[in-house]
Amino acid sequence: MVVNRRHFLASTLGYLTLLGWPRAGFTDVKSGRLVVILLEGGMDGLAAVPPIGDMALFDQRRELVPKNLLEVDRHFALNPALKNFNMLLKSSFGSIVHATNMPYKRRSHFEGQNIMESGISTPFAVKTGWLGRALDLAGLSGESLSLNLPLLLRGNRGNDTYYPAKIKKTDGPDPMIARYLANARSGMVSETFESLYFKENINSRRARRDPISLAKHAAVALRKVGGPRAAVIKVKRFDTHANQGADSGVFFSRMRLVDNIFETLRVKLEEDWETTIVVTLTEFGRTVAVNGSLGTDHGYGSAGLLAGGDGFKEKVVTDWPGLKKTDLHDGRDLMATVDYRSVLSSCLEKAFGLPHDFIIEKVFFDPKISRLTDRIFLRA
Repeated sequence: MVVNRRHFLASTLGYLTLLGWPRAGFTDVKSGRLVVILLEGGMDGLAAVPPIGDMALFDQRRELVPKNLLEVDRHFALNPALKNFNMLLKSSFGSIVHATNMPYKRRSHFEGQNIMESGISTPFAVKTGWLGRALDLAGLSGESLSLNLPLLLRGNRGNDTYYPAKIKKTDGPDPMIARYLANARSGMVSETFESLYFKENINSRRARRDPISLAKHAAVALRKVGGPRAAVIKVKRFDTHANQGADSGVFFSRMRLVDNIFETLRVKLEEDWETTIVVTLTEFGRTVAVNGSLGTDHGYGSAGLLAGGDGFKEKVVTDWPGLKKTDLHDGRDLMATVDYRSVLSSCLEKAFGLPHDFIIEKVFFDPKISRLTDRIFLRA
């Protein structure tokens, strides 16, 4: 495999992937950056952004509604774990899309995660991901140097994965990968490689796997001149079937981690925050009603969080369906009234300058996807 200046790097740490080096001579693409935070397990949008103006919320899940909510407006509030995101929201550098999901209703993790990464309504129908295909079209693709290339980032244009049979647990990067990277980009890639892979000892090796450390590494790499233009960070453990909690507990801790990722990216990207979009993505939401284990089960509609330095038009973008029994999907789940691919396509349009019609036909293969760019972003 030949690695050159068009190629991108993906972290072997399994939770961070960086990609999208510009091709030489390609000048039409915008200079934006896109960070996708994958919330694996099915994030409870009603717990992240409780619709406090809908009284059915308290009838169905009073035990899961935090007491110390951060009020957004008279209709919605934020989970108290999202303090940094709340500041972004107040300054118009954050936005929420509620009652949304990918086009998937069967509540399977395996199928749902495949769809959120492939962007296709049928699970396992394609072998490429929506972001990989978009980067292909934007002229930002190449081969991947990675131990773990998620489906989301796989494109059609040679986005292969170099996968050594064994990586020794040494105090430095694998020599073979280091040689590829050293030859790839005269220092820039190898510096990124060292920041992602260098391991002083077992404790530091474990620390570098946490999403906050990976967010720092992502920001450093994304700020490099001619460096990657997209990053994916995975956060797991959103499958909150039991003891979900409200003002504390497992869900609160997960959302606080997401909140800190937003803040880390904002601070570490420095002036490049202005041209960066950060968006969350999950495979499905949770049931409206609390279950017998003080948790929630697999559902349908959820919420997405967006942030970035160029500004957003509305704090909450939604076509709210209601939480009465007759309003719910299958009588149990929040209805998704916004196809989340509309949100993702708007992010791609804003970050990389790809036309909406081009995105929905060539990336998501669905000409019915609506354009929300003017509704979401302050400057479309």
